[in-house]
Amino acid sequence: MNYSPSNKISSVKALGDYRLQVTFLDGNSYPIDLEPTIYGEAFEPLKDKSYFSQVKVDYRTICWPNGADIAPDTLRLWCEAGRVLSEAETELQFEALPSQAK
Repeated sequence: MNYSPSNKISSVKALGDYRLQVTFLDGNSYPIDLEPTIYGEAFEPLKDKSYFSQVKVDYRTICWPNGADIAPDTLRLWCEAGRVLSEAETELQFEALPSQAK
């Protein structure tokens, strides 16, 4: 995985349920199902699918009106994996990066 400023988000589109189409600054676009991330205080409102669909791009990442967001590097990792990785899997992937890429 290439971590760079191009991991920032240029656009996002709600596809229904908890799926999004995420496009990065480098032009790569991926569908991703974020249902596994919908837990905890910040993400609780996103269980309402109409609220989830209010996703937007702000500061080059995706966010919702309540301030919930997902870091663009994490989102890129999940998109390239084709699924939301567990917290442990995500941490292992980031730990495996060369120090200059972190």
